[in-house]
Order: sequence, then structure tokens, then C-alpha cells
Amino acid sequence: MRYIFVIAFIALFTRLLWIAKVPPHLSNDEISIAYDAYSIANSGKDEHGKSWPLLFESHGTYKGPVYAYLLAPLVKIFGNSEVTVRIPSLLSGLLTIWLIGLIAFELTKNMKTAYWAAGILAASPYHIIVSRMALETNVALFLLSLGIYLVLKNK
Repeated sequence: MRYIFVIAFIALFTRLLWIAKVPPHLSNDEISIAYDAYSIANSGKDEHGKSWPLLFESHGTYKGPVYAYLLAPLVKIFGNSEVTVRIPSLLSGLLTIWLIGLIAFELTKNMKTAYWAAGILAASPYHIIVSRMALETNVALFLLSLGIYLVLKNK
């Protein structure tokens, strides 16, 4: 049982420490997502004036809507800041660690394996970095993990 607390501490500490400073600034994609979320939260339109779009145009390409729509209520409540923009990714990263542990347990029925799986993801440098940035890939990994867990659980 104490392993759960160690894993949770590692996950929280590595993802929350200096969240406003590391990475040092928002990337162009993060800024674009933040502005779209701000626009949706305040007017129901994206930066190009389209009401509740299914795709967000950005730099001549298109982004999926999931992150912007998850972020919009947070921007309305907490304001538009670097930390607010990164909250959905942070929460997705933390919940993914928990889900990976559950998936490992469902596959092996071994708590030790579940702790190892969750612990490795909690300490993974790549996952730490991705959890600290406003990227849809982190939300997608969470949703994929959730889908896999639900399939395994309902077999």
C-alpha cells in the first residue's frame, strides 16, 4: 500500500515542481490552443469567428477540438495563464499513471507488476515533460488507456 503513495508523490512532485517555469514559456501550439479556448469560453467562436468548430485552424493546418474544449471552462474560471493552459495535460498525465497500473493489474492479477508499471510511467522523463505541456497527445494517451482498461474490465 505504501508504494501507491510513493508513486503518487513522484508523479505529483515531478509534474508540479516549477510548472510555471519549466518549460520556460508556452510553445506556438500551446498559445494557439489557449487562445482558441479563451475565444470559445468568452464568445463560443474560435479565433476565425467560427461557432463551436469541430476543427481549429492554426498556422495553415487544423487541430482537434478536445484540448481546447477541455480548457475553455478552466480559462473561464481561473483566467488565461500558463499554468491554467497546462492543467488538462497535467491531470491527464496523472490519471494515465493510475490507469496504466490498473491495466497491468487486469492483465497479470499481480499488484507488484501494477506498481512497477505505474512507477515506471510516473518516473519516465518523456511522460513528465509531455504532462507539463499543453499537448493533445497526453489527453489522447489518457483516453486510449481508459478505453483499454474498460475493455479489459468488462471482458
